[in-house]
Amino acid sequence: MKLFTDRPSEQPINLRVLEIFAKKAGHAYSAAHNGQEAVNVYERFAEQEEHATDNSESDPSNVNNNKLTVKPDVILMDINMPVMDGFEATRAIRRFENFSGARRATIVAVTGLGDVSAQEQAFASGMDLFLTKPVNMKEVTAVLSRLRGGGF
Repeated sequence: MKLFTDRPSEQPINLRVLEIFAKKAGHAYSAAHNGQEAVNVYERFAEQEEHATDNSESDPSNVNNNKLTVKPDVILMDINMPVMDGFEATRAIRRFENFSGARRATIVAVTGLGDVSAQEQAFASGMDLFLTKPVNMKEVTAVLSRLRGGGF
């Protein structure tokens, strides 16, 4: 299950491409247009999962027309978002996971910032992987396959 984030100005292109990919690949997903919304979506699904008695991610009933119905296990996080940037959103998600005991999601930075400083800040904020835009679907597929295999 995936949570995609992206800036509103890039939404027509980048976010839409990720949504089309998710649909074609059969991944359930949700989209957020700013960092605060990403945190809110993640926390809402994590709290629902905590209170559910039988909520398995592998259960096909948890996929409703590719719309996310359980806590995402992968978050593709844009770094430059309004309201709360991707670094702060990631720190907020990690604080929530630590406080609530929620299972840790893999957070993948997807950004146009390719410099070493941005990478260092991404990893320091709690992101697990770093992809530089434009990302292609082959690259995203490879990352998701590695994650499914338990390693990255």
